Amino acid sequence: MQKAGWYDCYGYYQEDSLVAYACYIQTQSSSYALLDYFAVVPELRGKGIGSEFLRSLNGNVSAKRGVFIEAESPDSAKTEAERQTRERRIRFYLSNGAERTNAKCLLFGVDYNILFISTGNAVDT
Repeated sequence: MQKAGWYDCYGYYQEDSLVAYACYIQTQSSSYALLDYFAVVPELRGKGIGSEFLRSLNGNVSAKRGVFIEAESPDSAKTEAERQTRERRIRFYLSNGAERTNAKCLLFGVDYNILFISTGNAVDT
């Protein structure tokens, strides 16, 4: 997908160390992107790095209208700890401008809630 121009990966560095990364899927003809992966190194989570990185990405992702996010559904978690982790992820995205949608998907046996972040970019006409 990267060779075809559909996949972009971004790294977030502090003092030459990778502290977070994100990967997006987007076709050239789409006004939207899908956040495929987003991660902050475990020992730095909860320190605002993910929020800083996500804000910087929203201005750089080429999606004209916005970004869809697949967030694992807390309702299908197998353990209480897994449910709490999934709820924490959703709260993170919501606190950083994402909105809930009514869309859901089942992908490779995992239930996802679909969130959306508007990039605020104009759409070419």
